[in-house]
Amino acid sequence: MTEHELDSALNKVKADLLLKIDEQVKKLRDEVETAFHNNDLISHRNYHAEIVEKTKEKKEIWLDVKKKIATSIVWAIIALAVSYITYKMGFDLKS
Repeated sequence: MTEHELDSALNKVKADLLLKIDEQVKKLRDEVETAFHNNDLISHRNYHAEIVEKTKEKKEIWLDVKKKIATSIVWAIIALAVSYITYKMGFDLKS
C-alpha cells in the first residue's frame, strides 16, 4: 500500500468516524430537546431559575416572620416579668 493510499484510507476512516459522531450528537440533541416542553431548553432552565429565586424569597420571608415572632415572645416575657415583679413588690399601678 502506498503512502497516498494510506492517507486516502485514513481520511475515509476519519470522515466515517466524524459522520458517526455527528449522527450520535444529533440523536442526543434531539433526545434532549424533546425532553422539554416545546423543545425549549432555555425556557426550562429559566423556569427552574425562577423556582430557585421564589424559594429563596419564601425562605427570607419565613425567617423574617420567625424573627418577629421571637422578638414578640421576648417582649411578652419581659412585660410579664416586669408585671410579676411589680406585683410582688406591692406596687399599685392603678393609683
